[in-house]
Amino acid sequence: QIIMNTVMFTIFHEMKSWKIMGNENLSSFGAGLVSGFATAVISTPTDLIKIKAQLAPKGRSNSVDIVKTMLKQNHYSLGKNIRALYRGNVTNLAREGVFTMVYLGLYDYLKAPLEDHYKSA
Repeated sequence: QIIMNTVMFTIFHEMKSWKIMGNENLSSFGAGLVSGFATAVISTPTDLIKIKAQLAPKGRSNSVDIVKTMLKQNHYSLGKNIRALYRGNVTNLAREGVFTMVYLGLYDYLKAPLEDHYKSA
């Protein structure tokens, strides 16, 4: 979780500083979308392993066993294993992208007036 939040906020602030869309508010929402996509790239494999652990029979539900099983099923092929880890990535990209766009876009939009209010007080 710490890694995903670090990536999310780092990319958000970097992208926002580019002011790609001209309008600062639109740039915040666009930066949120891009940062959500980056977060999804990290979270998809971990989410998949968590789901497989929840569905695994008792005694074979730890992450190491799940990854070993995936490696064996894909005959230790790097390409097949990467594709297997990113199964469902499109859904995760859509979910994380939209959520982070709204979350960080609104955060940034509402933060500015509050900062101005408390600076003048």
